[in-house]
Amino acid sequence: MNDSPLKKSNDSYTQNLYKLELENSYTCVEVLHDSPTGRTEKVIDSAGATHIRKYLPLSDGVLSTAAQLISIDSPHLARLENFYLFGDKVVLIIQYIEGMTLREYINTVGPLSLSQTMSLLSGVFTGVELLHALLPTPLIHRDINPNNIIINKGNAYLIDFGIARTYDSTQQADTHNWGTKGYIAPEQIGYGKSVPQSDIYSLAASVLFALTGDDATLNIEASLSQSTLPEPIKNVIRKATSISSAERYQTVREFQEALKGALISLGPQSAHAFPPPQQERLVSQQATPQQSPVKFETPIPGMPPKGNKPEKAGFIYHSAFNYAWKIVVGLVYGLIIAASVFNIQQGQSLDQIVLTVYVVELIAVDFFLFLPLCFLFAFVPEYAKKMGIFKEKRLLVGAAFLAGGFIVTLLIFIVLYAFVNPSVLQAVDAFNASLSSN
Repeated sequence: MNDSPLKKSNDSYTQNLYKLELENSYTCVEVLHDSPTGRTEKVIDSAGATHIRKYLPLSDGVLSTAAQLISIDSPHLARLENFYLFGDKVVLIIQYIEGMTLREYINTVGPLSLSQTMSLLSGVFTGVELLHALLPTPLIHRDINPNNIIINKGNAYLIDFGIARTYDSTQQADTHNWGTKGYIAPEQIGYGKSVPQSDIYSLAASVLFALTGDDATLNIEASLSQSTLPEPIKNVIRKATSISSAERYQTVREFQEALKGALISLGPQSAHAFPPPQQERLVSQQATPQQSPVKFETPIPGMPPKGNKPEKAGFIYHSAFNYAWKIVVGLVYGLIIAASVFNIQQGQSLDQIVLTVYVVELIAVDFFLFLPLCFLFAFVPEYAKKMGIFKEKRLLVGAAFLAGGFIVTLLIFIVLYAFVNPSVLQAVDAFNASLSSN
C-alpha cells in the first residue's frame, strides 16, 4: 500500500526540519572562499569544536563522492564528518586541521631537499594511495596543490575534496574543467577525463614546488628547464607529468619508488639540497651536514627565516649563538643553585624542623620556579618552532609553561603555611631577617 500524501508531507517536513536544525547547529566564524560554484566556511559547533563547511552544487557526482568519503578514516586525510542536502546545495561538514599550507611553509623555510620533501609529504602519498584503492571505484582528488596540503607538527595532511570525484570508466570527459593552474593535469582541462594518474601529475607538481619554491607552469618542461635540480629528479618529475596519462607512473607507489631511486642514485654528497640559483650562495656558506640517501626520515626544518639557519638536532640549532645563549642561561641557574646552597649552609645552626622548612622553600623556588623559567628561555622557542607552533601562539605556550611553575611553587608555600606550626615559620622569617641585616 502506497504512503498517503499526508504521510509523505509529514516525512518531508520532518526531514527539512532536521536539516534546518543541523544547519543552525554550526556558527560561521570565517568565510574562506565564496564563488558562484561553491562556498567554504570555517564554523564551530555547539561544543566549540571547529569544522569546515562546504556548499557545493547538487549533482549525482557530488553525492556519490560524499558517500565514499564519509567511509574513510585516515590520519593523512581531512575526514568528512557529515553531509546533507540543503536547498539546491550539498553541504559537507569536514574535519578542520590546524596548521599552515605547504605554500606558506615553503615560503617560510625555503625549498627542501628531496629527502626532506619525501619525509614531509609521505602522509599525502599514503592518503592519495588510499583514495585510489577504494572499492568499487577509485576516488580522484583532482586538486592536489600546495594550498590543499596542510603542515602541522612536521606532518602533512591532504584537505579540500570539493571537486573530488569517483572514477567513471564510461565517461568520455570531465563535466567541469576545475583545478589549480600549474597543478591540474591536461586531461582535466579539455583533453580527456580525470583518472587516478591525474592526481599523480598534481603530486609531482607539488613535489616540484617543495623542491624549488616556485609554482609550476602549464608547461612543466619549461619549469624543469629553469630549475637547478639534478637530472635524475627532473626525469622522475618529467615522467610523472607526461601529457599522456598512460605515459605517467600508474600508481602512487610507483612514483614514490621512482623518487627514492633518484635520491639513491645521487649519492650521499649530492642528495641533501638543491636550492634555486638565488639561494646557492647562502647555502654554500653554511656547513650543513649531508644526509644519507637511503634514509627518508631527514628532519624537516622548523620555522627559521628562509636560508638563514641550518638544521637542528632535537631542540638545539647548530650555531655558536644558540650554544652561547644556552651556556649563559645555564650559568645563571648555576649561580641561583649556588646561592641556595650557601643559604642552607648558613642556616645549619637552626632547629631541625625550621631548617627543613627553609630547605623546602628554597627547593620549591629553585626547581619549580627558576628551573622552568630558565628552561623557557633556553629551549621553548626552538621547541615551538619544531612543533609548528607559530608566532601567534608561542607567547601563550610560554606563559602557560611559566604559569605552571608559579602555581606549583605557590601550592608548596600554601601547604607549608597551612600545615606547619606558625611559630616555626616565624623563626624562619626571623632568620631570614638576620641574614639580610648582616
